[in-house]
Order: sequence, then structure tokens, then C-alpha cells
Amino acid sequence: MLTAPQLLYCGGETVLPPQLLSDIRLDGILSPQALCFLQKPCGGDEILRRQELFGLVEDEKVLGRLKICLSNLLKLERSLMLWHSEKVPLNSYYLYSDVLSDYVNVCESLSAFEDCGQSLSEVSEYFLSDERRRFFSEIKTDLGRISELLGKINSGLLSFSSKNWITPDRGAVIESDKIASVAQKLGFTVPVRKKSDTKPDITFSDAVCRLYFAEIGEIGSIFRKYASVDFNEPTGYIPQIRFILEIYELTRKAEKIGVPHCIAEISPVPGYFAADVYDISLMAKECERIIPNDVDFTETNRFFFLTGANGGGKTTYLRAVGINLV
Repeated sequence: MLTAPQLLYCGGETVLPPQLLSDIRLDGILSPQALCFLQKPCGGDEILRRQELFGLVEDEKVLGRLKICLSNLLKLERSLMLWHSEKVPLNSYYLYSDVLSDYVNVCESLSAFEDCGQSLSEVSEYFLSDERRRFFSEIKTDLGRISELLGKINSGLLSFSSKNWITPDRGAVIESDKIASVAQKLGFTVPVRKKSDTKPDITFSDAVCRLYFAEIGEIGSIFRKYASVDFNEPTGYIPQIRFILEIYELTRKAEKIGVPHCIAEISPVPGYFAADVYDISLMAKECERIIPNDVDFTETNRFFFLTGANGGGKTTYLRAVGINLV
């Protein structure tokens, strides 16, 4: 079975110790989730892959789609959490319906990158396959039927004084609404009644399921069709998209204080060459001006003595070298 392609691949067994990232103060400008990706050094292919992604995010259209996608993913994650933690059957039916709806929205937003470079296009193609399109269409059809059934059940549920009531009368009106209607006809101003957030308990749920036995049975049979679906699969993109967007936002913050950024080239020989390197950890101190320096390390010139007075910038230089290399 095909698995969803990743946006970011963290290959290799090498993992930088958290203390290293802390020493160069990356933990002051990036979240722990972003640092997890930076802890695992990439090979050349993955570096090029990420550079493509960072270049694509410069396009407002791609940036907007990624933000929408992340928002939908977070909504799905929350729906799944609520559904898994719910113990009352009646409530779980409504929550499972939300999961199905949010799952389709997420998959459709993930399929909206067909014209956005190789990495994003691979994800888009996975969610645009004919098999998945048929699957999403089936879910949408079932969601329509589920909505009808839940609406039918809901028309027999009333709330009054923070208590739930059941009635098979589709046109039933609770006492407070009858009083409000009479009051309005007499010319009184009636305040808007607050919607009750009271959730049915297990006893109430059992009563509703018995009263609407046929409807509950049909809803259950529809849900069983999707028992083997891994609704969590798309949520794996949450940390990946967050990382991409966080790095993008970091470059925007740097630009505001005059610190430019560029896409680095992979050197054909072992070495580290950079002009005008900045220590961007100083942004955490709200520095308005950061002094750049050059880096020129080769295999033949690998060690240097860095000297100078206390407070002269030796540590800042070393931190700049470390941050830009990571």
C-alpha cells in the first residue's frame, strides 16, 4: 500500500545534541518542534529538497495554501482528539461526523499543490489519485446522509434550564420559547436565549439511541465502512509545515532589521565559505543592528586562533558560524 510522501526527510543516524543548539542560542529564536528537524543533519539531496521548499514559500500563493492547509490539519487533529476522548455514544456520533468532514477538507487542501514544485506536487499527486477521489466522493455522499439522520434526531432533542429532554414530536416547542413568543406579541423585549452547552450524559444517550433506533443503526453502519481508515495519516504533515513556515517567518523578522538571507550552494569540496554572516540569535535581544563577518574554512585551513578583548565579539562570531552552518 502506498504511503503519503513526506515534505521533509530526516535521514542518517547523526543527531546533534540539544545542548549544542542551546549553546548557539537557536532555542531562543526557534520552537522546540523546529529544533527537532535541525537536530538531524541532512545530506545533499535533502538540502536541495528543502531549498526548493523554502524558495516556493516566497510565493504568496504557495504560502497562503500552506497556511490554509495547516489550519485544516490542526482542526482535524482537534476533532480526532475530541472523538477519541468521548465516552458517550450520542456525542461520539456528532464528533465522528466532524472527523469525516475535517478529513476530507484536509485531503483536498493537501491536493492543492499540483503546480508547486516537485516536493509539494508529490504530496498533491498522492491525494489526487483516482482511487482517493472516489473515496472522498463517497465520504461526502455519506456525510450528507449522516447530516440528515442527525438532524432528524436533533429535532427531537430539546434543552430547557440546562437539562436535555426528548420528544418524538418533530414540531415540539419548549416552554421558554412559548413564553417568549407570547411576550413578543404583547410588546415586551425578549433577550436572546443563550444556547446551552450541556452535553448529553450516558443515560440520556441511551434513551435517544432507543428512541431513534433505526437512525442510529444506519449511522453506525455508515461509520463502520471507515473503521480501517487511518485518519491520523495527514496529521504527520503538521510539524513539517510548521517547520517550513517558521523558518520563513524567521527570515521575514531578520529582513526587518536589515539582515538578508540567501539559498546556500553545496560546496563540491569539503569547506565552509560564507560572506557577511550574521548572528541572528541577537534578534532575541531585539538588536537593531547586527555586524556581519566572513567565514572561510577549508580542509587545509581547519583550525584558527580567535583572539581579542573581552566583549569584542569572539563568542558572537563563533555563534554566527554555528547557526549558519546548522
